[in-house]
Amino acid sequence: MPQWKALPDGLDPDFRELTEHLRRLVDHSGLDLAGLAAETGFDPTSWERYLDAHVVPPHSAVTALARLTGTGEQGLTAVRERAAQASRRSEAGRDRATEQLRVAKVREGLAQRGGARAMEPAPPGDPARWNAVLRDDGGPATPPPAPGRDRGTKRRVVMFLTGVAGALAVIVAAVFLTDLGGTTDDDNGGRPVPVAKAPLPSPAASGSPAPAADAGTDAARPAGVKCAGDDCTGRNPEAMGCGGRFARTVSQATVGEASIEVRYSAVCRAAWARIADATSGDSVRISVDGQGAQKGTVTSGTDAYTPMTATEKGTDAKGCATLATGTTACTVVTP
Repeated sequence: MPQWKALPDGLDPDFRELTEHLRRLVDHSGLDLAGLAAETGFDPTSWERYLDAHVVPPHSAVTALARLTGTGEQGLTAVRERAAQASRRSEAGRDRATEQLRVAKVREGLAQRGGARAMEPAPPGDPARWNAVLRDDGGPATPPPAPGRDRGTKRRVVMFLTGVAGALAVIVAAVFLTDLGGTTDDDNGGRPVPVAKAPLPSPAASGSPAPAADAGTDAARPAGVKCAGDDCTGRNPEAMGCGGRFARTVSQATVGEASIEVRYSAVCRAAWARIADATSGDSVRISVDGQGAQKGTVTSGTDAYTPMTATEKGTDAKGCATLATGTTACTVVTP
């Protein structure tokens, strides 16, 4: 059994409670650090740090020790969490102390370089009159410019802006007085003659309206949709991007335990039939006024669907199912 070192006097009570609890469990197990490492998967050096309160053990190490010794995990992990919180508080306090020490050293260096003089009263105009502040390198910041220099700078800026404004006014007046877009006429004394510009004809005036995009072209389809109308006949609705949010059920029926749906996509201008809750060998068909018939058969799983057939309305498409038992049923067509 390990020989435990005395815990520091200033150790947080929650951290002390966890460490003492872990030491009792290790004593009860009868294992040394090497045996403890072999049973828990954490090396002897890590356990030595945990049991000497150098660092809070991870949650997994605590639960491994609890399982090894038959101790309740929930209670032990609760003690471990309190110790972890205490350790975080202690680290935050050390960080604050370190920062305070750094600031004190910076101020000490400032005083040694004459910064203390900057805090004392000084005659007007003396740079030492302003209060010293800390830069990143610990030295005093550059003093502000003297009031007289500041007023002189402002006057120069105002005079410069006034000159710029006057120059702009002269340029604008010259532009208005000169017709840059005209031509000169020798018979008119050299004076500019305006050039009339003919207006561009509008589509309405020319009688030729702009061509509209064909709904069957790729440019008119949403992204992912790959066919429309007759181009979709005989094709897979999912592969062509016609399903999902672009499809809706327009009619349905039941046959035995199975159900039939006619699905229609206005974007693709095509419909297809689907059978669900079916068995192997059941089939489903779709047609529009007896034309463009397509068929699907359940080969695995419990559902199947047909390829698409072109239709402008969807409600004129009929879906029919035939079960392996011979039973048949169809959806109702809406004119």
